[in-house]
Amino acid sequence: MNKQDIDIVKEFKSKDYEKVIDYVDLTQQELIKLWKTENSNYLEHMILTTRNVLNFWMDSVCQDRLCATLIRCGALIGTLETIEKLIYEKNMDLWQKNRIPKAITSNRIFSKIIQILDSNGVMTHNEMIEKMQSYDNPDIVAAINIMSNLQLINIIKLGKSNLYSLTDAGIRYARNLKVSN
Repeated sequence: MNKQDIDIVKEFKSKDYEKVIDYVDLTQQELIKLWKTENSNYLEHMILTTRNVLNFWMDSVCQDRLCATLIRCGALIGTLETIEKLIYEKNMDLWQKNRIPKAITSNRIFSKIIQILDSNGVMTHNEMIEKMQSYDNPDIVAAINIMSNLQLINIIKLGKSNLYSLTDAGIRYARNLKVSN
């Protein structure tokens, strides 16, 4: 069967579940082929394993075509969400690589702040100063402000104190620091 666009809502209402299942299966296969241009053997293995489990479950448990159709649509949604997440992760790595200057990545105070926030979560300014005993307060404040401008750290004003936490990019940067050490 050649893949052609269909009106899924119309097909559901007419209870033509076979047509929907075929459409979803072919769409999913097409997406996987497009994604496989990155040549990921692991991804292919995971897809095949998952497909076998899904097929077994559908054949042995789910005899109703509506149920089978909903499962296939769910599988397509899962495939889309996975590909979107992988693309997002790849783009974030590129963004971070281009955004963070080498001077930051080689400076110990920046790495120390990231590591402390990664292990402690949200911290007040005083807690940060306490953890960073070997550094001067102005140096810590300057580093935190630079990292905030690079969107690695959130600074939230709470009364007269600041709360510091890692952004999503900061969490990614912390993860990359752990890998490189």
